[in-house]
Amino acid sequence: MHDIKTKPIRKTALISTILIATVALLFSTAKVKAEITTPFRGIATNNAPIEATADDLNYDRKTGKVIAKGNVVITKGVVTLKAEYVRVNMKTETAHAYGNVRLFDGETVWTGTSLDYDFNKKTGKASGFTGSSGTFRILENESVEKTGKNTFVLHNALVTTCTNTAIHDCHYRVKAKKVELVQDDYLKVRGAKFYLGKVPCMYLPYWRRNMDDDFGWELEPGHSGRLGYFLRAAYRYRMNEVFRGKTHLDLYSERGVGVGQDLFWESHSFGTGGIETYFISDDLPVPENENPDTYGVEPERYRVKVDHFVSLSPKDSILVRGNYLSDKYILRDFFEDEYRVTPVPENDITYTHLSDNYTFNILARSRVNDFFESVNRIPEASLNFVRQQIKDSSFYYESRTSAGYIERTFAVDENSSAESADYSSGRFDTVHRIYRPSRHFGFLNLVPRAGIRGTYYSETGHTEYMTNTVAITQTNSLQTIMQTNSVPFIVSDGSGFREQFEIGMEASFKAFKIWEGKNGKAPLRHVAEPYIDFSYKSEPSLLPGDLYQFDSIDTLAKNNKIKLGMRNKLQIKRASGSANLIDIDLYTHVNFEPEGDNNSLENFVLDTEMYPTDWMRLDFDGVYNTQNSTLHTFNSRIQMKPRDKWELYLEHRHIDSVSDLILTSLTIKPTHNWHYNVYGRYEAETSRFEEGGGYIQRNFDCMVFRLATRYLPGYTRDDGIEEEDDVKVMFEFWLKAIPGLGFQNTDNRGYHGI
Repeated sequence: MHDIKTKPIRKTALISTILIATVALLFSTAKVKAEITTPFRGIATNNAPIEATADDLNYDRKTGKVIAKGNVVITKGVVTLKAEYVRVNMKTETAHAYGNVRLFDGETVWTGTSLDYDFNKKTGKASGFTGSSGTFRILENESVEKTGKNTFVLHNALVTTCTNTAIHDCHYRVKAKKVELVQDDYLKVRGAKFYLGKVPCMYLPYWRRNMDDDFGWELEPGHSGRLGYFLRAAYRYRMNEVFRGKTHLDLYSERGVGVGQDLFWESHSFGTGGIETYFISDDLPVPENENPDTYGVEPERYRVKVDHFVSLSPKDSILVRGNYLSDKYILRDFFEDEYRVTPVPENDITYTHLSDNYTFNILARSRVNDFFESVNRIPEASLNFVRQQIKDSSFYYESRTSAGYIERTFAVDENSSAESADYSSGRFDTVHRIYRPSRHFGFLNLVPRAGIRGTYYSETGHTEYMTNTVAITQTNSLQTIMQTNSVPFIVSDGSGFREQFEIGMEASFKAFKIWEGKNGKAPLRHVAEPYIDFSYKSEPSLLPGDLYQFDSIDTLAKNNKIKLGMRNKLQIKRASGSANLIDIDLYTHVNFEPEGDNNSLENFVLDTEMYPTDWMRLDFDGVYNTQNSTLHTFNSRIQMKPRDKWELYLEHRHIDSVSDLILTSLTIKPTHNWHYNVYGRYEAETSRFEEGGGYIQRNFDCMVFRLATRYLPGYTRDDGIEEEDDVKVMFEFWLKAIPGLGFQNTDNRGYHGI
């Protein structure tokens, strides 16, 4: 694959390809609707009798024939036949009808001029029939017949999913000389014309499609400043009951051609999962404003992703995740939706056993991509007992134990001489606690506890620093300057054991009051819950500075604090039931042994949820720093969605002297036919507009069109490099009857909002 050579695609050619593919997908989507021929093979009703009513009804007992005229209604089970004239053979249960013929079979309705129908076999031959089954409609049909087992043939048929009464008012329709359908198998169409409104758009002499939803195209056309004009195309298909496949072909006017092959499986015996591969010979692997010597990206770019989950029993499962990348930017460039969720993908295998009283877990994790930092577990096992009663006593027990070999690896930078040294250690950690909850005076809850923790390290060490001078070339000025760095290195101190014991007490009670509503207003219920939690943890025999740092287990220190808190709830009864109008939790810590000049009274923490109405939610959370008398963090969120007319999301994230990020998204739905969205992200701390966009959406009875855009303004990075503006424009289309078929953006964020 590395020998593949591609040239930049001309923009005009790519745009033409996108337009042709658009029409082709519309046509392919419409063909699925021909399965509305199902009324000729419906629910079996062989044991039900035939009943007939009419203005004029004659029955010949010798021949077993019924001739009915005027307002004829023939029924057998769920099937009803109405017409002006019907001739029925009661022995063979066949009928011939003409004159305003209507056939009802469950959810299916057919109308036409004449019909030969077999009530027993539920097959027939019709002339001039139109029909509908659920969302599917045949607008015109010269004749329809059953020619073989589960095989139906329609002649000169006009097919759509639109609900407009008049044929020419339908937003799209497909007219075919011949449609052959083998139920639950395939659909053949010959001599088909696609109409958008009244305008013919495309002609295909022959087309075939599998009827299973596992088959079909996925297309995403658009334009981006980084990618140019693009068309991402994928075809999905099923190989057998276990395996499905998806083949990708992506065309980028600025980057070249990308190809991919995915394989997915689903089996009761060995689980579900998939392998996704992708390769592109990138025509622009390094942005124009980056230095190719230091950027670290080659033209041949690829990714391999593996996921697998298997349930060995109702309590045992295995999860496998693997990601092998050519470089650290490939997800950002070509899989932006994945990158925003997980910029550093995981590579691990996890075995989990879930019991009623405990959880056992084995985690094996290893770094595959050396340009990322990782904490490897090779492997690590953990056993956690949930808090549970000790036999019939008044005591409760819980514990957490883990053991494994852990390695911290730092990212490898071939262009830097300042590399951090990796380190590793075997580690065994166990913590055990005993609780004795009790209730006093009928309202006061007391929960004393005691615990002990021990941790063994096969290797311990501390960090020291070495001064290092390197030459730095500034890209924007092409000047070389000398820069002095402090390079950390690890000094090993051998094995060690850390112990720590703890005692504590939780105390809480609830008080409430009810205010009766006046003038028809609902009553309010106020619940107040003050609580206190005393915790004393002894100074560990090994401090964090004496240990390799892998995770939170290695950060333990002395703790001698009281947590003081008050929780208030204001509850109200609504049509949907009892609901929290306001839920406020406010707490702080009193440190009996503060370090240095720190205050004994630590930060105040606030967590609030408010529901003024069924369609509005407000959230507030923050931390007030008592040492500096500053609001360290504060986050506020407002969500409003009244009666499906408009939706508003507004969020503010504050970090003192670091960030004041404002995010907003507004969707307006003035009518059912038109929807508008606009969103943005603004960093007030640096006065920088980071991202914006939106969409315009037009809804029809059978289809939806959407034009969306996303704008990323350029900015100057910390290293002095100028990032250019990036504008992405996406066109989306899908049929309401089959939302999975159409042009839809694969990025779950972007213009869709915050």
